[in-house]
Amino acid sequence: MKRLITEKVGESGIIYQHPYIWLYSEVEQSIIEKIQNLHNKVEYNELSVICGVGGSSFDIMLGHKFEVMTSNRNIEVYEKCTSTVKAVFAFGCEKLLGVVPSNWNVTALVEFPDGIPELFNHCTDNNPFLLSSLELYNAIKKLQYS
Repeated sequence: MKRLITEKVGESGIIYQHPYIWLYSEVEQSIIEKIQNLHNKVEYNELSVICGVGGSSFDIMLGHKFEVMTSNRNIEVYEKCTSTVKAVFAFGCEKLLGVVPSNWNVTALVEFPDGIPELFNHCTDNNPFLLSSLELYNAIKKLQYS
């Protein structure tokens, strides 16, 4: 079992060349209700989750699409899925942002138009999963096994 992000990956610089976000657990229902009350134009439905996210070294713009969800604990645990960052909330969810700011931890609405991946059920604050391009996932996997 190989971890996704290791010293080897960090030293290669590959993780700094592609946008990605870390997905943490879905926020509590009270936070979802607060967001719905404060930001009633935000569309939250059965194909989306509101969860904690951690940014990469890039600002991730609203509408950015990712292609794969991967476990940080085991690089072999992944699922191809289309996902899009639809809304970003900061400062106690009071402020709506236009980006996931680089290296920030915020709350975001992430949409999965083909259905929420089963892997999302395993995301926790102690076990975040990576959303990235398939290109980044394959590059990390190749590096880990070289």
